[in-house]
Amino acid sequence: MSLLSPSPRLSVSPSRLLSAALALLLLATALASASEAPTPPRLKRADSFLGIHFDFHAGPDCTEVGKNTTPR
Repeated sequence: MSLLSPSPRLSVSPSRLLSAALALLLLATALASASEAPTPPRLKRADSFLGIHFDFHAGPDCTEVGKNTTPR
């Protein structure tokens, strides 16, 4: 059996093949247009915010964490 010979298990109707091709074309078009989106304008320093985040992972030996904080 040749790889190019028709097989009843692999038969696809032309309309389904066309639908699949159009779906792939729409997907490719959407992905291409999304990657070409313009970047937003740069904010002025007065309109910007810088946030810094520190992670502290307490271990079993950290028994006095929060000792000097203000109680609520």
